Amino acid sequence: YGGCKSAALFAYGASGSGKSFTMGFEPGKKDGLLQMGAERMFENLSKLKESGHFLGHQQVYMAYYEIYGDSFGGEKVFDLLAAKRNGVRGSCNTVITALTFKPVSSLDSLMEVFKEGNRHRAVGSTGMNDVSSRSHA
Repeated sequence: YGGCKSAALFAYGASGSGKSFTMGFEPGKKDGLLQMGAERMFENLSKLKESGHFLGHQQVYMAYYEIYGDSFGGEKVFDLLAAKRNGVRGSCNTVITALTFKPVSSLDSLMEVFKEGNRHRAVGSTGMNDVSSRSHA
């Protein structure tokens, strides 16, 4: 349990190449990388708790943000779990300091927070996909 304190998932590729499917972003999908990783994390925490290990009592929090760029204004970072959608101008040395963190205690609660954030993502149509994300989240 080497002291890992955070994790991030990122997929890169062309529109229609299967990024959302592989990551598990499709509605109702149960076997994407997001779900499998979260399920393993919660299983390991449960085993640690059952064995009396202090790490089994750790709380898990989720933050969810998107990086949205355009050719005119550069990139903005949006907190997808915030009550109000305010973008922060981004650059290669931007530090995001005030993200909203939501506690999650199971895969189901994580997916509910994930759905909440998805409702705030920027989407639009491309020649490959009618509901393509217009950002990196």
